[in-house]
Amino acid sequence: MIPLGKAAWRPGAHLKVAPDVALAELLRIDCDGLTPNDVKEAARPEDSPLHADVFPVGPAEAAERFYTERAGYLIAALVVYPEGQEDFEPVFVHIQNGSGHFEQLRVVLSQPDRWELALVEARRDLAGARASLRRLENAAQDAHKPVTRVRMAGKALDRAIKVLVPS
Repeated sequence: MIPLGKAAWRPGAHLKVAPDVALAELLRIDCDGLTPNDVKEAARPEDSPLHADVFPVGPAEAAERFYTERAGYLIAALVVYPEGQEDFEPVFVHIQNGSGHFEQLRVVLSQPDRWELALVEARRDLAGARASLRRLENAAQDAHKPVTRVRMAGKALDRAIKVLVPS
């Protein structure tokens, strides 16, 4: 099924290939489902329209970027289970203040300005999830699919975002 509408990149996306060219190539590659590995393999030849975006750097730089990404994953994945509790808490939280780094949760909790930055990050994450639900709801409505659960989830996210707004 061919998507309806004009192809475009999401706001903030930085890709070299024209969206309509990428759409045509992805539809060509799609054989009853599309995986990142399918796209990577199709983009491997240097004459592929997707090559420059899937392989934007050489192998050494790509490896370094991957290692940096894995290091961030390691930081974000580390949790502790406080004594007597069944739920965990992160050891580090992401703080977006220009450099985008992680800080120890216990330190952030003791410093009101750091705590506020952590809440800004949480609001940003929730707003991104809300925007995804809104797009899903719009597409479902256009396709005459039920949207009740999506709307309920969206309203819950709206409430959560309001709660995190500074007073």
